[in-house]
Amino acid sequence: MKKELIKHFAQKLHSFGYDVYVSGDGRHGFYTDGRRVVSFGGQWNFFVDFSGNYAQSRESGTGWQIATEQSDINAAQAAAYIAQNAPAWTGNKSPVYTTPEQHLATYCKSSAYQKFEPCAPFEWAALWAAMEASPAAWIETTEDMYWHMLECVPPRAMNGGRFLVGEESHHNGEGESVYASFMKHGGKFFAKYETVKQFRGEA
Repeated sequence: MKKELIKHFAQKLHSFGYDVYVSGDGRHGFYTDGRRVVSFGGQWNFFVDFSGNYAQSRESGTGWQIATEQSDINAAQAAAYIAQNAPAWTGNKSPVYTTPEQHLATYCKSSAYQKFEPCAPFEWAALWAAMEASPAAWIETTEDMYWHMLECVPPRAMNGGRFLVGEESHHNGEGESVYASFMKHGGKFFAKYETVKQFRGEA
């Protein structure tokens, strides 16, 4: 269960645009914006803890805990964590925040870090599951899937290489119909769930 959870977080963080690294045993990792590093992992099988990192000092260790016992993460949380400064209680008055290069140089051998690359493209059940797990992200799919969903029923809406599948998938918390949305971009194909308002840029 822990490895699946770490993979879930790695997939979502990658979809938000961060570089993500996962340990060789698949039980912890870190993400970076190229300047700072936030670690994720912990002892729990059903939750993940997040920690900021800085160079070791005489006043404190090498980091601080940002959030605990999370079962999911969104883009706003990920951005807030990576931007968070070390709190006063750490005792580190002039923290030098760890860069990804420094973090890998220190821990890559012991953790056997590997850069996370999502398994893609997805089709059918795997695609629907990935879309549900990362609702804010465009999930890569295949050309065959794109054309099948375009041609199986008339699209609910269409704009260039983007379209909403003609039959709704489910309803959101506001009672709005949610559709599978597909897009062709740069020779690749992607999908996510959207309402008609979101598709038209009105939400």
